[in-house]
Order: sequence, then structure tokens, then C-alpha cells
Amino acid sequence: MSMDDMASRIHENIGNELHLYKDYDGAITAFGKAISHTPKRARLYFQRGKSFRGKSAYAQAIQDFTKAISLQQRYPYAYLFRGFAKDDQGNVKGAIKDYTTAIKLDPEFAWAYNSRRLAKCRSMSMPQQ
Repeated sequence: MSMDDMASRIHENIGNELHLYKDYDGAITAFGKAISHTPKRARLYFQRGKSFRGKSAYAQAIQDFTKAISLQQRYPYAYLFRGFAKDDQGNVKGAIKDYTTAIKLDPEFAWAYNSRRLAKCRSMSMPQQ
């Protein structure tokens, strides 16, 4: 394991711990440091995206989830969480599309099925524009 890999994993672990205790700003900083050491690890962008979402910074969360997907196309959790962030922004159609992609990648992904079902129910009760 290279020095960059070791430093990245240390910062990733710190970020995970800070996220667990809802110190989202600290987690975002730690994940950013991890990314600076290993910028091609999709999981780091995914984790930082979760922290951005935790502090309701949905645009940044979507950006990080999208980056994770660009690095690892078959990443159902990144699609699921990007769907959550879109849903949080009120983009229910975009969320449903991401939930559906997560299901296509993992046909047994119950969490994605449930999230899509709930989003579809909400979209039916929303006023049409």
C-alpha cells in the first residue's frame, strides 16, 4: 500500500467517524483530504456526498454522487443517494429515474424499490404544473 493510499484511508476513517457523529463539516473536510490523496476512489466522493446531504447541501451532494458514478458506473448506492438528494430538492422525477437505475444495477435492492415507490406516491399527490 502506498503512502497516498494509507493517508487516504486514515482521512476516510476520520470522515466516517465524524459523519457518524453528525459533524458534517468535519467529515467533508476529512473526505476532501482523502480525495486529494486518491482522487479516483468513487467511495470517497460517495461518502462526502452523504455528508453534504446531511447538512442539506443538496447541489454539492448531487455533484459528488455524480462524480462517484462517473468513476464507477455500476454503483447502485450512489444512484440511490443521488436520488435522495434530488428528492430532497423536490426533483421527484429525477429521483425516480435514479432509483430505477439503482434497481437495474441491483434487481434485489429493496431500499431502491421502496424509495421509488414512495417517490411515485408523492408525485401522484403533487399538484400538476
